[in-house]
Amino acid sequence: MNDQFEVVERRLRTLIAARYSLLLALCMVALGCLRQPVATFFYDAGAYFGGAQALVHGGNVFDSGGLFLRGALTPIVYFPAALASALFGSGTAGFFVLLQNSIGVALFGVVLIPRLVEVWSPVSNLARLVSAVLSLLLIGPYSPFALMDLWTLLLALTIVLNLAARRPAALFLMGLLSIALVNIRPAYVVFAVLVTLWVLVRARLAAGWFVAGGVLAGLPQLLVNWGHGNGFSLVPPQAAEVTRLQQMFSLYVVRYDTIIDTSGKSPQQFYCDPAMAAKMRGYANPEGLLGVSKDFVITLPRSLRLVADKLAASVHWASSGPYLTPHPVADAAMATLATLTAVTGIALLSARFVRVKKPSAMQLGCLALLVSTVLSIAGSTPETRFALPLVALGIVGLLASPLFISRGLRELGAAVWPFGFLKTSLTMAIFVLVLLAGAVSLNHTAPRGGANAAICAGT
Repeated sequence: MNDQFEVVERRLRTLIAARYSLLLALCMVALGCLRQPVATFFYDAGAYFGGAQALVHGGNVFDSGGLFLRGALTPIVYFPAALASALFGSGTAGFFVLLQNSIGVALFGVVLIPRLVEVWSPVSNLARLVSAVLSLLLIGPYSPFALMDLWTLLLALTIVLNLAARRPAALFLMGLLSIALVNIRPAYVVFAVLVTLWVLVRARLAAGWFVAGGVLAGLPQLLVNWGHGNGFSLVPPQAAEVTRLQQMFSLYVVRYDTIIDTSGKSPQQFYCDPAMAAKMRGYANPEGLLGVSKDFVITLPRSLRLVADKLAASVHWASSGPYLTPHPVADAAMATLATLTAVTGIALLSARFVRVKKPSAMQLGCLALLVSTVLSIAGSTPETRFALPLVALGIVGLLASPLFISRGLRELGAAVWPFGFLKTSLTMAIFVLVLLAGAVSLNHTAPRGGANAAICAGT
């Protein structure tokens, strides 16, 4: 009889949680759509949505979507918004992109984040509410723009949640998503490699399903390259040039922003490390990953300071989201919230991880996402959107802390200092240092436009 009551109680709790999550999701979408839609998509967003529109209208997807530089799967991401805008008129494009992305933010805050929190601890309704609020505040500013970062983050988190799967269909889906992830957002290549190695070792013969999914996801890029006379390749024809520029700037640029400015000025804004730029003036541009690694070693220990500054600057977010439109007070508040979430959340998650005797596949997946994101930021010319996985993991760490699973005043009192006083004080000190480092590292701005070692050395 007791077992039956427990089953009924568990089902009732599940039903209540599902209805609560649905209500939160609807509220998140409604609040997200209150943002101002973008009238015109600029820069990368213009190419991404242009490719989707060409796909809907039967136009030249290769040129409109900039597929000489971007993955062949990128036009698919905003196909729903482009189709809706074709039905309701071109003037509605901004709204439907906002609506699609608001749904994505709701999926992030109500579905994926709580599922990841469950990997570490039970999820309370308070945790679900806080997840929704933090998602609206931190990820919501991405909603008006037709960029890939939100959707690739959703793909990466979905892969993490399926790392324990052994069924052929799940393995096939993971392979499909892993290659699609890299095609759409090459910055996830280290994460995809780690996932592939995990599946090959763990699934053994069944990993063939994973490989089959990856082959299917890679076919569009192969066919697009072949159809435009670029041979059979899994990367866009000009991707190597972008990689070369990223690697060159990675040795002396702390961060890069795109500024929306209708005054005619260049949208490019580089933030430099003058000391590293001065060192690099005497070296030739690095050739490939080995060249970057060699220059990194040559310039030790100063290069470690550069990496620390990059990480701090990457979570020093602006209130305007992926494109910079300066609002000093709002930007300071957003930088504080993003840095606090990333630093304290990852610290909490790391503390839980080291206490786990045998980490689960999904816990290892969180670690892989963290490590790959840090390496991506260190080895590139990062923008703030590169740090989206860090902030996502920070939210998970915060919600998996005892503060959100305590049930009484005594537990709540103990949960306020989940590390103990000294460890909590150390975490807060690190947060303050990261926040200050992010602000200071953005003081050395190059003149708007292109940059090189000589320009950066003079900042």
